[in-house]
Amino acid sequence: MRKLVSILTLLVLWPPSQSPAQLYPPNEAGVSLSAWHTIVRDVEATKKFWALFCGTPMKIEGIEVMKIPGVLVFLHPGEPSGPSAGAVIDHVGFSCQNCYELVKRLVDAGVKTDRLNPETMRNPNWKPGGEPSRAWTYAYTPDGLKIEIETSPCTLGSIYAVFAPRDPSVPCPERMPGAVQTDDRAGAMGSDQLHFHLNSDIDVKGIYNFYTQFFGGKLVRYSNLNVVIPGTIMLLVTSAQPRPFNKGRALDSIGFEVRNLEQFAKKLEAAGMKFDQPYSKTRYQSFAHAAFTDPWGTPVQLTEGLGRLAPAAPPKGRGELAGGAAKGKQVFDLYCSYCHSTTSNDVQYADAPGLKGFSSWPPHKLRDGTEHKEHTDEALRKVIVLGTDRSGGRMPATGIVLSDQELNDVLAYLKTL
Repeated sequence: MRKLVSILTLLVLWPPSQSPAQLYPPNEAGVSLSAWHTIVRDVEATKKFWALFCGTPMKIEGIEVMKIPGVLVFLHPGEPSGPSAGAVIDHVGFSCQNCYELVKRLVDAGVKTDRLNPETMRNPNWKPGGEPSRAWTYAYTPDGLKIEIETSPCTLGSIYAVFAPRDPSVPCPERMPGAVQTDDRAGAMGSDQLHFHLNSDIDVKGIYNFYTQFFGGKLVRYSNLNVVIPGTIMLLVTSAQPRPFNKGRALDSIGFEVRNLEQFAKKLEAAGMKFDQPYSKTRYQSFAHAAFTDPWGTPVQLTEGLGRLAPAAPPKGRGELAGGAAKGKQVFDLYCSYCHSTTSNDVQYADAPGLKGFSSWPPHKLRDGTEHKEHTDEALRKVIVLGTDRSGGRMPATGIVLSDQELNDVLAYLKTL
């Protein structure tokens, strides 16, 4: 009761943003994030929670929804079987330009967060001027949906080039029309990520291939393997132990708005997807709908028409390069340059060495003890595809998703360093 009173008091004193919430522009495949479907015990208390994130209430087909920048949060009444933490989708992400103000607002309202330094509103181990970090803290809804609060990659990139996105599809709330006109002290805010924990590298490769092939997902420069669909970065990592599916938990399912959904659903069916609810224009009055459970256990809701309730701007295209070293540089920039610099030999992220002059390096050993007498294509392919994190190093098996041609292109580029 005390926490609810704190939230109510803060909502009276805190002026709401004037910027209208909306979905992100769709990608070339006509897809964008549309919804987080949550199960909540107390709808009204949860609405007050999301209001702290610039959420505005509305009803869709009789369901209470909080419209926040980039995503519609559906509040389905019920008893969740557990929190999101520990499930396949462990948490969602929310980015902001001035996260200090947002985190302070949450703390003042009595919202549960991870342990914080009250002066910095970050993890107590973080020191000003230390290693740059997007993450501020984790906050939790009354029902246990875990939310990572991050500085927008667009904003942080202007300070730390290592974090600067190089792809127009990366979720950046200030790219949303009207976002920079917000009067909220936390600045432009928006949905940012879905963090998946999968059972194996094979599952990581499978989900990567599925969402890139059918949903038009792209990869952007980041520390983890990822798939970017406007509105979210789907971060894909392996879990140390099997995790339960999200169905029935605080985060029950995710949703995507799809242009020409009927044809989209037919394409998935032709590829062997079994729908829990087939395509229908009449199941709901305000939008077309279909639903399936992806091969990794996540329930997915597809809609066409939710975008009219939170309109988006038109998409932008992007170019491609021919194969060879030039294309290899483009692939390297997306998959490798977050950790590895090519302009110095200094460590840029974690323990990843800079690769300046890489092609002429003398014999050396990797952290896992592997001896590199020379940089043969075979040896480099093994490191890129398998990584070193299972033999004592920290390099993930990011290259498992690369095609043979992309691997050849990266090798051609490395030989130019």
